[in-house]
Amino acid sequence: MLPQEIIDLIIDKLQTSTPTLNSCSLVSRRWTARSQKHLFARVVIRSDSLLRWCRNITPGPTGVSSYTTYLALVASANPSKEETSFGLNLLMHASDHLSSFTDIRTLDVVRWEFQSEELYIAPFKQIALTTRSLRIITPVLRSSSFLTFITLFERAESVHIVHPHIPTEEPAIQDLFPVSSAVISWLSLHLLDFDDSGLPLLNWVAQLPLQLTNLSVGLRSPSYHNSLLTALLRACSETLQAIRLCRSTGGTTT
Repeated sequence: MLPQEIIDLIIDKLQTSTPTLNSCSLVSRRWTARSQKHLFARVVIRSDSLLRWCRNITPGPTGVSSYTTYLALVASANPSKEETSFGLNLLMHASDHLSSFTDIRTLDVVRWEFQSEELYIAPFKQIALTTRSLRIITPVLRSSSFLTFITLFERAESVHIVHPHIPTEEPAIQDLFPVSSAVISWLSLHLLDFDDSGLPLLNWVAQLPLQLTNLSVGLRSPSYHNSLLTALLRACSETLQAIRLCRSTGGTTT
């Protein structure tokens, strides 16, 4: 019988081949845990597969979710009428599963609609403790729940916010972006592909007590909104070591 250390070394050499790892996980119990560690290191949950994930994966601190270090939560680009907001759907049906991700280092949130504020705290408390890189891509901001969500990740080292959108029918800006007393210790902040709709968010960030060393700002507008950028730079001037300003055009930056 092979020692467990040898089995683990063999499986580690095969970590880039998903079909082989699937086969290894079925050999015996001694092969399963190490195989699953690689199989579930990166997990992408899409809105159309959320309920299937909940049915097939048992939540708990010792389940396969504990092996995951990269997690992406991706909403449909064109949700059907039957689909609710992916963020709300996820929180309603999968909060126990989210708490089972105990070692997330990178979290991607794609095309979420942020709505009901009180739903965002408990499910993400555990994930926020370990996340070092947070990327929020094309969010739709419908309430201050976005701020509730993002300030949970005060321990993150790198935060990307890409092309946020505030629908024109939404409430007053001061309701979406209330004054915050949160102490944020992000080291690197990337605000990319912002159009005029996202400028209130940029203004809110400028009011935070940031301790950034790296800052990237990409605006779609021909104007760089000098007063807003000046406020943002002033907010983190004591610690800032590198800054990149660029113009965004349809998702690309120059």
